[in-house]
Amino acid sequence: MVLVVFAVPLIADQVRATKSALLEVSGRIRLDAVLEDPDINDYVRGTRNEQSFIDPELELRMLFHVKMGVKAHLALRTPPYAQDVLGGRPISITDNNSGQNKLYPTRIMEVSEAYLEARQFLHKNFSISVGLLRLNYPLISDSEHGTFLLAIGESEDPFAGTIYANWPDGRGGKSGMSSTRFSWNEPGRAGSVEAGGLKFSYTYKFGFGLAKQQKRFVETQFDLIAVTTYETLYFNQDRDIVGVVGRFWYPLRKQPTLWGQMAILTYAVKANSRIWTLGGGLAYRATRSLTIYGESYGQTGVIYRPTSPSDTPPFDGVLSTREGTIIQQAFGGYVGIRYEAKPTEESGAFTHWRPYFDISYWWISGDKNPHDKRNQDFLTYEDVDTTLILEEDRYGCDLDTNYEALKLIVGCKPRSEVRIYIVFANFRRARDYTAKDRIGRELDFVIKWQYTEDLSLKFGLANVWQADYMLGGQAGRRHPCIAVAQMVLSF
Repeated sequence: MVLVVFAVPLIADQVRATKSALLEVSGRIRLDAVLEDPDINDYVRGTRNEQSFIDPELELRMLFHVKMGVKAHLALRTPPYAQDVLGGRPISITDNNSGQNKLYPTRIMEVSEAYLEARQFLHKNFSISVGLLRLNYPLISDSEHGTFLLAIGESEDPFAGTIYANWPDGRGGKSGMSSTRFSWNEPGRAGSVEAGGLKFSYTYKFGFGLAKQQKRFVETQFDLIAVTTYETLYFNQDRDIVGVVGRFWYPLRKQPTLWGQMAILTYAVKANSRIWTLGGGLAYRATRSLTIYGESYGQTGVIYRPTSPSDTPPFDGVLSTREGTIIQQAFGGYVGIRYEAKPTEESGAFTHWRPYFDISYWWISGDKNPHDKRNQDFLTYEDVDTTLILEEDRYGCDLDTNYEALKLIVGCKPRSEVRIYIVFANFRRARDYTAKDRIGRELDFVIKWQYTEDLSLKFGLANVWQADYMLGGQAGRRHPCIAVAQMVLSF
């Protein structure tokens, strides 16, 4: 919906707008119906009495054109219903100051984006965005895998929730330990991270000789990011992201043959703690049908663990039984190939179904010893949701670190608006001293249908077996499964 507001002077033979504004209003309604095994609920939420639910989500977006090249963005959305405290009912919270109980709604709209964007800022190649931002840097935008490094707006907090390093009883004469990664925050929730700050972008396009004459250019974009993701006001224990993400496309940004990105980012965990992340990704379309791709990043830095309990609330993370400074040493990466048949006029009927396959290998480091002063969990603001159970961040286990996986995707596109595919993935823990290393083997069946321009549908079935970690080594014949039906209406 587009609204145009203008004022004109009341002078005959002169009709000219002296002030105008364009307001674009859009949004979407998302409805997920989920039926999942009690084993999944028990692992994710600690309860076995909830097997099915419906998760509604509403998002409203407004784009206000302030003047030439300047826009204001505002987005409101409801939080995920599945992570609500008591569904749609208000909750009672005791006020520490008055001692009285107060009711607070659990289904309020929250601001997910609110920023001002200025293009051609000071120079035709510069742009700047200031406010509450959404940052997303996927290597392949339409991939089933998602975003590996930075997906603010879809990611949960990497400094919350559990890790996969359990120390068995009797190892090295030490007692068993099942640690949480950082105890000062609530468990991760999809889309819970917000980024307030600025993004300064520089774009440049260049070419040489014959390539320039053929309009084959290298297009680059560099984004300087400085945002706060967790504000603690007077505690001075904020978390932030500061760094540069550079991307390039050749020869055309919309249809590149070679493209990639490189990132130098720092994450402030709290006072005296900072993690550095360095790496990048590259994708190459070797032929019309074959694409080779991969990303890898290394991490280093320090995480300060207070030595006194009085210094902890609420910022003492249980990374180690040792006190003092914890050294961060982690790595994460993946590599894969994708082949998709491209039909021609001479192709057979099978090729017109546009079959494709995607095979990839993932290795994400994990901490293997909670009794030393080194953390090896790879920590990113990712949004990798290849599988519906083990990796999905809304209803699944949201596996983020300490795993290696082999993923195979086989599918077809019988029509331009329909995609049908099967995912097989085998997950093992990358580093751990526990007896059972098998996280699980998962098989998914997914159908995506863009029914109209505004309405899309998704149906998915998934099953996991040999899930020793999820089921505490008691997998046996238990095979956790899930069924999801999704409808998204855009307006």
